[in-house]
Amino acid sequence: MRLLEHHSIVIRGKALLTFLLLFKQDFRWMAIVDPEVKFFHVLDRLSRDNYKYVQCCLLCLVEGIADTIPFIFSAISEELNILLNGGRTSSITSEFDRRINRPEFETLQQGGNMMYIAIVLDILQAQCIKSRIVTYGFLKSIATLIDNCYSGTASHEDEEEGLYSQTNFPGAEEFLKALLLIVESVVSSQKHLLALSETFTTVMLPVLLHKARGAGASADIRFLSLKIFTDIVVQYLNDDTIYEPAKEEGTTKQLQELFLRQLFPRLLHLL
Repeated sequence: MRLLEHHSIVIRGKALLTFLLLFKQDFRWMAIVDPEVKFFHVLDRLSRDNYKYVQCCLLCLVEGIADTIPFIFSAISEELNILLNGGRTSSITSEFDRRINRPEFETLQQGGNMMYIAIVLDILQAQCIKSRIVTYGFLKSIATLIDNCYSGTASHEDEEEGLYSQTNFPGAEEFLKALLLIVESVVSSQKHLLALSETFTTVMLPVLLHKARGAGASADIRFLSLKIFTDIVVQYLNDDTIYEPAKEEGTTKQLQELFLRQLFPRLLHLL
């Protein structure tokens, strides 16, 4: 890791390319290197490097990391499908799984691919990577995982409204919280909120509102869901390019329908 900040330009660049090859071999290396040395914070510092060679090597690494995101989501989705079908998470069998040790995900890290969501959280620490990976596909994948993950005990009303999924497994709440923290990280960037306003409005906001309403969810999950929902909505309502009451079309129409059909009827349950 010290080589990333070596005085030699060539060595800094070669170190970046070495990590690229390592991550291409197995994306789980990212979960091992970051907690020990804050790897992704170092990448942000290197993004301000004055030498083009280092910048080119960093760009290759960023692109390589971005290419691994679909594989991470695929591994998580496969594990989630096993749980949906009544299966159990796989046991720890590799050295990678033994080394991925996160106190905040104590239950989730007992086994299975669900733990890999921590890698996505790590990646978002680097602004140079976040700006590259946050796309419609990224948000859609996160929203789908949130929608299919249920923690707590479902009420009869939840089941009737379709807010309940059978995906209630050991570590489900930790997994759901990690997903919400990813959304919160993305929402903290005004650039992403504005550029992907239609995606947030149609894909993410309804899912967040469902989680905020879920009677069986913990108070922490409901609060975090409602907080993120509010952060997004307040930003959009104060932006004339996104919400213009005089023009009932586009994102304005989508937001109004969301408020009238989903938010207002549930206000008593949210308060």
